[in-house]
Amino acid sequence: MSRLLVGTLCAALLAGPALAVDFAKIGPLATAQSLIDSRAQTREDGTEFQVDIKGGDHPGAWTVDLAPDFITVFDGNVKSTTYDYALKRVIMLDDGAHSIVNTSLYAMVDFRVTESANRRMLGHVVTAAGANKPAPFDAFWAQSELHVVNPGDPAPKIVRKAAKTGAAFFYGGKNVASYTLAAQTLRKDESAHLAQYLTANTVLHPSIIAEIAASGRMPSHISYMPPPVYHSARLEMSFKPAVPVKAVYPLRKGWKSDPMSVASNQEAAPLQSVVQLMTMAVAGQAPNLRKVEDYRAAIEKALGDGHGFQALVLMFEMTEQYGDETLTCAKPDGCPSGQEIVAAAKSDPRTQVLVGALQPKTREEGEAAIKALTAMKRDDLSNPYVIDDFLANDLVAAGRAGDALPLFAGAIKGNPYMAGYYKDMGDAYRESFAPELAWFCYDVGRALPGGPNAPVIKAVNDTEAQLEAKYPQFF
Repeated sequence: MSRLLVGTLCAALLAGPALAVDFAKIGPLATAQSLIDSRAQTREDGTEFQVDIKGGDHPGAWTVDLAPDFITVFDGNVKSTTYDYALKRVIMLDDGAHSIVNTSLYAMVDFRVTESANRRMLGHVVTAAGANKPAPFDAFWAQSELHVVNPGDPAPKIVRKAAKTGAAFFYGGKNVASYTLAAQTLRKDESAHLAQYLTANTVLHPSIIAEIAASGRMPSHISYMPPPVYHSARLEMSFKPAVPVKAVYPLRKGWKSDPMSVASNQEAAPLQSVVQLMTMAVAGQAPNLRKVEDYRAAIEKALGDGHGFQALVLMFEMTEQYGDETLTCAKPDGCPSGQEIVAAAKSDPRTQVLVGALQPKTREEGEAAIKALTAMKRDDLSNPYVIDDFLANDLVAAGRAGDALPLFAGAIKGNPYMAGYYKDMGDAYRESFAPELAWFCYDVGRALPGGPNAPVIKAVNDTEAQLEAKYPQFF
């Protein structure tokens, strides 16, 4: 976040390697053709089966293609969902409208992990209060719905009763699930792909999914009770035999991207206000692109005019966008150092206020920082949005992400090429429990010219690497 630049000038964040992934080609703004071109192959030897679903929220006849690095689930009409494990995307397709909605697989996983942690915490609170734990906080139902099993979760007392060609499972005295195996055998990789499908598309307990996959056979029937919070009837899945197919990646050239269909609620309004500008920035066509030389010239002019605070704010913006090495250059007379710029800014009382407001250590200091930055004079700055970004970060830290979002949008309008502002806005959405919007911002920020190398982007890459390492069942 922007506050981390103070003192260290983001040196700690510069060590991460650049991403090999090109988010301009696979991110939420990418075209169908670009996604197709980004894959090593679009026709793979795979397995296809049909499943008839009764009960639940989405009954009907479904067709499922299992390929080595993607799964497509067709609804039998015009819509389908592809889980692209190679590109780490979830792509919803509408064959009738010839459109796609392309979101991050990491966003889906982050939602499940965060929701699991929230329920675990609330479950402890309820238990400590001496009340009976409601179903959403019960480990069995939470694990069945989210497919996240934390080492701190109590082991649910599931009673298994074997049958001739399957098993039934009881929890709390109720038959919560059962399966029957067909005679058809599956290869180990096919069983693993089947487990991926069941993980992404059912609320079966992970231990039951693992047991079905370990059998090495195709199921003929799966029955389970949805979590009580769903208020749904028991769900019945009847499987037809799987057949080998040449699985075809279902995207088609010319289909349009509909990225903001995931942002149709009121919370997304600040993001919607800058999506067109973001799109232009990814293409290098947005206004206000500043190179390092532009910042250096502006800093030197501000210092020459006696505007030390303006020089300081420009330095913050330059180092966040390009790194602290921009404070050195090959000119014979060098460039103003960070220490020189800070020294020149000390005569302006705003400098001490700004530095003190960027790293509040307590709640009281945070509230004081918000008041100070809100009241700070900025009409003499060419880039006042830098102050707004600092203020917005303090608002997020204070639990007021909703108030911060319009300020982040304003910062992006001021500098649409600053990947750090995209990350900050994404962090605010993540804090608001809107991971799809968060990863939209993260991915578009990494699609900017130079975005993958931006100093703050390493934190997003690290988060994704941790999710993939800790929760391999989703990848």
